[in-house]
Amino acid sequence: VRPEDTGWISGRLAFRDASLSRVAAEIERWYGVKLRIADSTLLDRKITTSFDGESIDKVLQILELTIGATITRQGDSAIVSTSNGSRTSR
Repeated sequence: VRPEDTGWISGRLAFRDASLSRVAAEIERWYGVKLRIADSTLLDRKITTSFDGESIDKVLQILELTIGATITRQGDSAIVSTSNGSRTSR
């Protein structure tokens, strides 16, 4: 059994080589914040990380560093774009 498969039991959110779209779906489910991916090149990024009770702001900060992107939160949504500010609609 992999930790990312059972982490929800203890309140831990874990990912191993997960797509950004999967991570975004789980963040929305756990935190109620919808991630909108403004740059489609980010969708192919693979993410390995875990969150253990962090606030949504901390989660977004860690995610920014993990994928090398900029995340701008606006209430119950957040926009994910490349750090250079380019946006490609999906």
